[in-house]
Amino acid sequence: MKSNTIYPPMSKREISGAAISREAATQGMVLLKNINGVLPLKGRGKIALFGNGAARTIRGGTGSGDPFNGGLSGGGDQDVDQSLRYHINILNAMETEGFEIVNREQQMAWARCYDLAKREMKDQVMSVFAFPEEPLTTEKLEEYAKETETAICVISRNSGEGNDRFMKKEVSIGDKRYEIGDYRLSAVEMDNLKKLRSAFSSLILVLNVPGSISVQDLEAACADAILLMGQAGQEGGAAVTDILTGKATPSGKLTATWAKKYEDYPTAGNFLQDFNKAVYTEGIYVGYRYFDTFNVEPGYGLSYTTFALGNLEASLDEDTLVLGVTVENTGAFAGREVVQIYVSAPVSEMDMPEQELKGFQKTMLLAPGEKEDIKIRIPLRNLASYSENAGGYILSKGDYGVRIGTSSRDTKPVCKIRLEQTALTEQVLVELPLTETLEEKKGLTDRKDETIWKDVPVLLAVQIPETLDSRSAYSDEKVVTYATDTSYQPVMPYETVRYVEKKEWKLNDVKRANYLWKNYGERITDAEMRMALQSRTDVQSLTGAMPYAGIGKILKYIQKQTEKRKE
Repeated sequence: MKSNTIYPPMSKREISGAAISREAATQGMVLLKNINGVLPLKGRGKIALFGNGAARTIRGGTGSGDPFNGGLSGGGDQDVDQSLRYHINILNAMETEGFEIVNREQQMAWARCYDLAKREMKDQVMSVFAFPEEPLTTEKLEEYAKETETAICVISRNSGEGNDRFMKKEVSIGDKRYEIGDYRLSAVEMDNLKKLRSAFSSLILVLNVPGSISVQDLEAACADAILLMGQAGQEGGAAVTDILTGKATPSGKLTATWAKKYEDYPTAGNFLQDFNKAVYTEGIYVGYRYFDTFNVEPGYGLSYTTFALGNLEASLDEDTLVLGVTVENTGAFAGREVVQIYVSAPVSEMDMPEQELKGFQKTMLLAPGEKEDIKIRIPLRNLASYSENAGGYILSKGDYGVRIGTSSRDTKPVCKIRLEQTALTEQVLVELPLTETLEEKKGLTDRKDETIWKDVPVLLAVQIPETLDSRSAYSDEKVVTYATDTSYQPVMPYETVRYVEKKEWKLNDVKRANYLWKNYGERITDAEMRMALQSRTDVQSLTGAMPYAGIGKILKYIQKQTEKRKE
């Protein structure tokens, strides 16, 4: 992005910050599919762009999920999304890169409708804005296809605090109701993709989404390539253009498992069945732990290039596992790879998943043929798991199988770590025990294929991590909530409510701290006063919703009163 396109021109700090944001965004993008090397795009020229997210790319979630830079959460203009200073849409970035958008007029006409509807939304910060996709016609697509063989369709979604996702949802625009896609694609999106597939030789999907969407629907689109850009911040449009053109090679990995179909998730049967209570029946089998243990097929990230892992090494340095591997770029593009360490714990004392991710490291940018030696250190303490019976974290006796790879389904066994006896690594207090029976999913009592470990070295863990005592030093961890509303009832089992009279006060009273001490000082215990001196947030909890700016002076006043009490 050139600074002379913006007035006033961007400062050096802004330009530097934008470059960092752009680089970080490219590093997190995940290539999910790439048939016949359709990506990266070959050269520049004409291209067709579709989907709301092309001209109105979503940079982040709502509320605190919005990467603020002149954004709404800071009181900025609601049209900040159209400012090249604060937000780069995909369409603008593609044009800056030298592409001609053959359907630009159609895209911008629909974007103006999008903007009008967004301005009418009352809550611009916390609400999730959704707008229906424009239905495409075969006639128009055939016209665009005469100018280019390649279409890029951007599927966009948004979510945020207090806004759970659904399969699909509906929105009102004017006096009409529209179906909007969420986890599943909407009927209009499915129909558009079918027409795009028929009209263009190459179809590329860009997923501008905050979380997983239906792989079942994506597969039905029969796209040649699928790129997960996520919500990539203010430079997202420029970053995804870098990936599409090959200026950057995708090296991101999925941070959450995308199931082939929704029913494959262990929580599919009970999620949001009760809006007042969430029942975690999956137990420890969250994400890949479930898919790997019960052999359900997930997805993972690809690259424009290929890598090979060699020279696998493993040793123990006192109570730390040290792993070494050489990563070589064996393909034709420069790129990065993520080395991942998975550990299979013994099931000698409690239920455990097939394997768990315990360490990872991304390589530097490797040119074709270039190698890098990677060292990853994992303290044995990090292999411990929580045991209800032990009241803390334990390393179970038995063998821990260690694998090195680039995804949970692409690993090589490297060693076993043997513990001859169970060790308690951390003692904790059980503060919130279950108040009712929870039927959790149980796993396997043995491993799937023990033969894969027969030729790996066995490292005997001689030095065991010492036990950490993380039990609270306080004898009473109860919390006091001061409320003026007498109908308020305790929410947590450790909460006590004290009702106080509601009185008016002004900022100047808080600033001088006179009102604070007069009305709160006598109620604050010595323990609460010590707590307040350690944390600004605790002062707010003691004094109610007082202005944050005056807390520094309040703390000084409390300090003086503490000294007087000592006297």
